[in-house]
Amino acid sequence: MKSTTQLGDIAELMTAEELARRGYIVSRPLTNGAPYDLLIDTQDGIRRVQVKKASRSITGAWRLMCSTSKSHRGRSPVSYNGRVDCIIAVDLDEPAYFLVFGNDLQNLSIFIRTDAAKNNQKDGIRLAADYSLDRYFPVLDLSSPGTDADSSASLKRPAQAVRNPVGLQVTVADLGDCDA
Repeated sequence: MKSTTQLGDIAELMTAEELARRGYIVSRPLTNGAPYDLLIDTQDGIRRVQVKKASRSITGAWRLMCSTSKSHRGRSPVSYNGRVDCIIAVDLDEPAYFLVFGNDLQNLSIFIRTDAAKNNQKDGIRLAADYSLDRYFPVLDLSSPGTDADSSASLKRPAQAVRNPVGLQVTVADLGDCDA
């Protein structure tokens, strides 16, 4: 049986792989002391992401943790609200990815369901479709006019703005081609 640390590592790696497949640059902090597990470079800036393993309850709903789990050390759980931009919860068995952000980060945990409630209850019901990874991290269109996606001989990149600490506006095209 895998330890909770091993399961957490698997969830982080699966999430990093999924985000990289979608076209994002994924980084990890150098320390384990950060409240986030991954840094994701988006078009709007760097996003701090905490990754959690999602678990199914006996009712079939997913329980998504929105807080640290230090209770085994005698401490109270601490919310990630204000410390991360979002939480990505991963069901390791399916795999399925769920995104928690905004007001939901104020909770210690939430439950989301695949189907509507059988008694037609609407208030307080969170549906999995509303927590799709696509809402915050859609698949990026990495194709651009003038590039030959099928050519392996040329690794030319389209012109893109490069951020630098001096504030000069430089493009990748200005830096030259990246031929192999």
